[in-house]
Amino acid sequence: MPLNDDDRVFEKVRHLNLLAVGSTLGGIAEEINKKYEERKKLVTVKEIKEYFEQLPELQQQHRDLTMHVNIATQIKKETMKHDFRKTIETEQSKNKLAR
Repeated sequence: MPLNDDDRVFEKVRHLNLLAVGSTLGGIAEEINKKYEERKKLVTVKEIKEYFEQLPELQQQHRDLTMHVNIATQIKKETMKHDFRKTIETEQSKNKLAR
C-alpha cells in the first residue's frame, strides 16, 4: 500500500520523530475506539443509518492504524539492533568532528 495523504493516519505521523509516533498512534486508536463505542448509544433509526454510513471510513482508518502500528513496530525492532545503533553512533561522532 502506498503511503500518501489518502491515508489519514499517515497524514498525522508522516513528519513526526519516531519517538512521537507511538503516542500519536495510541491517540488515534483511542479516537477510533470512541467512534466504535458510539454504536452503543444509538437510539433512532436515523442515528443507526448515519453510523453505518460512516462505518466503512472508520473501518479503513482501523486498517490504516493497524498497518502503521506494524510498520512502527518493525522500525523499532530494526533500530534497536546492535549494528544499527553502532552505525548511528559512528555517524553522529563523525558529524561532531566535522563541526
